[in-house]
Amino acid sequence: MSEVELVVVAVPARNEAGRLDRCLTSVDVAAREWGGPVTILVGADACTDTTAAVVGRLRAAGLPVRAVEGSWRRPARVRRALVAEARLAIGAIASDRVWIASTDADCVVPRHWIAEQVRLAASGADVVLGEVALDPADTPPGLAGLFDERYADLRNRRRHVHAANLGIRLSAYDAVGGWRSSTSIGEEHHLVRCAGDVGADIRCSEDITVMTSGRTSGRVNGGFASVLRRLAVPSEVAG
Repeated sequence: MSEVELVVVAVPARNEAGRLDRCLTSVDVAAREWGGPVTILVGADACTDTTAAVVGRLRAAGLPVRAVEGSWRRPARVRRALVAEARLAIGAIASDRVWIASTDADCVVPRHWIAEQVRLAASGADVVLGEVALDPADTPPGLAGLFDERYADLRNRRRHVHAANLGIRLSAYDAVGGWRSSTSIGEEHHLVRCAGDVGADIRCSEDITVMTSGRTSGRVNGGFASVLRRLAVPSEVAG
């Protein structure tokens, strides 16, 4: 299997100026830990805050990051646009040697996040699925314990799939047509399912855990924040 020569990190962000600094700093630490070339692209999606300015400040400080501004209003469309934008930096590198890593603006990735994905890619993986944990500084009291209990139970029954912690070889991404832009939620499940259908090597790793916001009010109806809200207030499920 071809070695990875370039990693592109795609980060959708909609009015995330307050959280984006931590996210991008952690991605930069992970990039330095790996040591290879990394391009970080932030999709500033219909932002009315200083999200793009935060990216500009970090870029001026030396981080390999750039904002791509638009008005997509769906994370899947942002991710798709960022991969399209990334092709400008890819140049003549073969698609099987380019790795696309996906996370969210309210996340903090571990320092080995990129290195471990690249290691698994070198051993043959086309898709790497990591896990998530709730940020204790941004989670309502009591919710973290409920989440951990359910998360562990679900792990025993099916694989966890999170756009906040997912990597895919560009050749595999192209083989399935990329992120589906016609949906507002569930795009990661569609991408992984299609990758499996074409025979991609999909690996799940409990060693790559991204810390994500435990907020129960999110940017997308039906997204991760909605899941946390239903978990925190079980009566909403019955309603």
